Amino acid sequence: MSLVLINTRFVSYLSESEVEFVKQNALKFTLSHQNDLGLFVEPNIETNFRAIDSINFSLAESISPALIDPNHLKTIQIRKENPQFFFDYLFEKQNADGSYSDIGGLGATESTYYAIKAISLANETYLQEKIHSNQTDQVEEYLASVMNGGGYGFKAVAFVNRSDIISTYCAIDTAYRLHASEILLNPNISKFINSTWSGSGYLLLNDTLIQNPETTYFGIQAFIAMNMTYGIIEKLALEGYFNSLYNLDGGFASIPGDPSDIQSTYYSLASINSLNLSFPLLFNVSNTLDFIAKCSNLDGGFGLNLGVDLKSDFKSGWAAMNSLDLIENEFLINFNYNYYRSNYYNWTHKFQALNSLFGQISIESNYFGILGLYAYDLEIFRYRIQSNNILNYVDLCFNSYDGGFSSQPNLNATLFSTYCAINLYRMLLPLSNKWFSDGIVAILAQFLIELQNNDGGFRVSDDIDYLLSLFGPYYDIFSNLIDTNVSTVEATYWALKSLKNLNKLDSISNDNLTHWIRTCQNADGGFSIVVGFYSDVISTYYGLEIFNEIYQHEPISKIAAIEFLKNSQNADGSFSLLPAIGMYFELPSTFLFSYLASKALYDYRYQPENIQEALTWFGKCISFTTGGVGDQPGFGGDLRNTPYGIIIVEELRYEQSFDFKPWNQLLTYILYIEAGLIALFVLYKLYQRLSIPQKIKFLLGFGSKLSPSYLQNYPAINCENLSVYAGGKLIVDGVSMKIEHGKILGILGESGAGKSTFVKGLLGMRKITGFCEIYGLPINKRNSKRIRPIYGYVPQDLGKI
Repeated sequence: MSLVLINTRFVSYLSESEVEFVKQNALKFTLSHQNDLGLFVEPNIETNFRAIDSINFSLAESISPALIDPNHLKTIQIRKENPQFFFDYLFEKQNADGSYSDIGGLGATESTYYAIKAISLANETYLQEKIHSNQTDQVEEYLASVMNGGGYGFKAVAFVNRSDIISTYCAIDTAYRLHASEILLNPNISKFINSTWSGSGYLLLNDTLIQNPETTYFGIQAFIAMNMTYGIIEKLALEGYFNSLYNLDGGFASIPGDPSDIQSTYYSLASINSLNLSFPLLFNVSNTLDFIAKCSNLDGGFGLNLGVDLKSDFKSGWAAMNSLDLIENEFLINFNYNYYRSNYYNWTHKFQALNSLFGQISIESNYFGILGLYAYDLEIFRYRIQSNNILNYVDLCFNSYDGGFSSQPNLNATLFSTYCAINLYRMLLPLSNKWFSDGIVAILAQFLIELQNNDGGFRVSDDIDYLLSLFGPYYDIFSNLIDTNVSTVEATYWALKSLKNLNKLDSISNDNLTHWIRTCQNADGGFSIVVGFYSDVISTYYGLEIFNEIYQHEPISKIAAIEFLKNSQNADGSFSLLPAIGMYFELPSTFLFSYLASKALYDYRYQPENIQEALTWFGKCISFTTGGVGDQPGFGGDLRNTPYGIIIVEELRYEQSFDFKPWNQLLTYILYIEAGLIALFVLYKLYQRLSIPQKIKFLLGFGSKLSPSYLQNYPAINCENLSVYAGGKLIVDGVSMKIEHGKILGILGESGAGKSTFVKGLLGMRKITGFCEIYGLPINKRNSKRIRPIYGYVPQDLGKI
């Protein structure tokens, strides 16, 4: 009963139905990110823009019927619960400053343009219904914040000092789409655009020499959008510039003399078309179509170059499709356009989730997808998970040359991808019964071991971009701090956890590792990403996990680490990444910061101090339109956050400030002791009840009584150095004698000499020293009852009988 009372959570912050509601929506969100093969897709804004701007969904119905139109979802459950999933997902990827981005806090003018234009192209009505809403008003405010001083162009992000031509066009187009053209009335915008004119094209910045077809295309579009008109001289200059980029293979180069590439080809063709410029002197449309066709890969996608970069990507596919559309509309030429469109549409569909979003498939996306289901109950989804397809994809990512796994096939192996691959095999083991062969285990272990530096930690290597992405809005602070060769706490955890899963932890050098990880703990109790920097909550989580999960003992100061995490909590319930310097930066917290800080507290049987505020803040990170969990409050949902949302909602559910574990241990020990004592008592009673001593004697031939035949085997009395005491005084000193059975002995002496005392000593009635036996039984208290039946004693004082 005590154990039941100790472990009963009497204070509940969330009801069972509330927790299940959050988890069920998170699971639906996760499952909707699978493609037709069961692989998980991690959407991003630019990929969706490229796909939407390169696919004709009306045409796709006949040439690629599997492709999903965002306006007509095919999965019944998703269509029934949220038919506008695609648009809600993109529209919610908005930061607090009004910008859009894939990672919370990293908004930019270009990604904002991609998000708004993708929605506009796919469903203009949806966007128009949002005009003048709080979200679109925030976009306008963001555009005002990235306008350079006096309106001299637009910047990529608010904190940089210089405008660029690409961001300027993106801001202009976004303003028009949101009916916010009043922001474009500033004449200095046009002055900035003209300042980037090089005399033949447009520069990225007005004081650099970076000019290519892409910057020139955006410069032309910005120029036209601001209602300016080119003169004959400028048009002739542009014609000369594009003529210099044209190659005889039919494509255009990024700079004169370079090989052609598909993206430069599109930007050149689109620029020529938008100004009705003359095509290059040697232009041959058949050659251009042939060049585009040769950039098509066997998988149906398009690579950047002809025979140079065979990896298909969405930007090259977007450029190819738009180039084909442009040529088909401009020239009457016999060409099988739909053949390449069909192949490309089918290729894009491989990267399209059931919710119609487009994105990247990688080991990491599959890891986060499966982790979400694993956090709930993987067995429930046995028939919704195509484990063999996932593991086959993982196997394709194995780089035999490096010895580890890459994020996608045919790339360099990285530590985090290897960590994810090993965990995927581990999580899917109950469904697939597949594990690595001994040979692969040895190769993987060697790959991981070689990442250990001389200081004992593990280097981040090619995972530096992913590691920096974890720090979200603090990206720039940490980008100047670490490089690919430096040991970090995060990389060390990924390596050690992977080696533990492979049962190869004993293969690493522990001489410096323990010392290094301990030196990463600072005086404030937190851990720093590298030795000597400020403590942050992400590194503190991973540092504590190294001790708790891998070493299974405590850091230098557990209490100091707990206090650091508790003190990292903000007034709104979130957690600051760098509490020591957070006051100097107006940077927001993210879901990952707060999740890892809270999880570290729960793992050590504590909880956030301001639990009610934490509940409210975490609740705001949940999207109730898509069901996912975003980086920040109101930031929609992300596949990478959703598994952690499922985990944390269970932790936040109950009051956990009372640490029941030591009480459980104490009560368990008490119960064990009580059970042991009861067992001993029961055994003792059985011992008595079953007359075990007598049975043992019977088995040994003793019988149930001390028979005469048995007694005759021993002397009647046998004493050696027997001394008898009475009243604390020595009465009989050092008597030794041996009397056989049947003999008679008389003891003579004057009154008070000690005759009676000697006899009483023989019979155990007085304190004695030395050795004395009667019929082989030693004289002591244990044998006193056994001896009495075999001797007769008549004291001289008969009154005592």
